[in-house]
Amino acid sequence: MVKCSFTDFFKVPRCPPGMSLVLRNLQRAVPLRRVPLRQRMEIVRSILGVQKFDLGIICVDNKSIQHINRIYREKNTPTDVLSFPFHENLKAGEIPQPDFPDDYNLGDIFLGVEYIFQQCKENEDYYDILTPPRRMKQAPWGHICGSRWWTGQASSQPASQPAGASIT
Repeated sequence: MVKCSFTDFFKVPRCPPGMSLVLRNLQRAVPLRRVPLRQRMEIVRSILGVQKFDLGIICVDNKSIQHINRIYREKNTPTDVLSFPFHENLKAGEIPQPDFPDDYNLGDIFLGVEYIFQQCKENEDYYDILTPPRRMKQAPWGHICGSRWWTGQASSQPASQPAGASIT
């Protein structure tokens, strides 16, 4: 929660650095390694220049993501990821320009980790950050699962991060 004085309300908002990244695991189908997932998502937020925005990542099983997919997209199948942006009418790649501190929110991303895990198992030469280390195949949402998503290349090794990004 961003705290502002009454006079701040009428000024151009300045958000404190490093707004929240909320990571919730609402599934039990796949053992989830939250620390590497959080680290990778922080790197992605930094690369995209949106670390001042709140973001929710919710990990769900096939049944839950299928239910959400049916309600919002009228598709009765599980999927890998569903996103629900906070700001409407943004063009692809456009960063929101909030007018108020409470609008520093990107929205929520639902990860179908069971679906992702199943996709990973169908492929070979895969290093997974979602679950305890084991060789698997590349998943549809590669940057969560460990492929070199910024180059479009799959890797059998842990993905090295782009220049300037580091995991500590």
